[in-house]
Amino acid sequence: MPRGGGGAGRRRARTDYGFAGRPKAALLRGMNEDQSAIAEAARAGIDLDLLDTCLALTVEERWRQHANALELVQALEQARIARDARLQPTPAKTR
Repeated sequence: MPRGGGGAGRRRARTDYGFAGRPKAALLRGMNEDQSAIAEAARAGIDLDLLDTCLALTVEERWRQHANALELVQALEQARIARDARLQPTPAKTR
């Protein structure tokens, strides 16, 4: 079942609200165990907004982003290999 009960391919609107539609400030008040873990992650520097944004994507959108990133890494690796093949060896210093 898609996140948020929406149809396939729908995105949740990005708002200033945190998890479960509650304002982020409310996450730090009256914390239960889950909220305490969220607050601890925020204090540790984890970008919760980025995490929430990524989770708002459909699985297909996330796969597409990962495939694009993989293609980029592979193209960069091929460019490095081609560059290295053109390098001339440096002569060793004689004493």
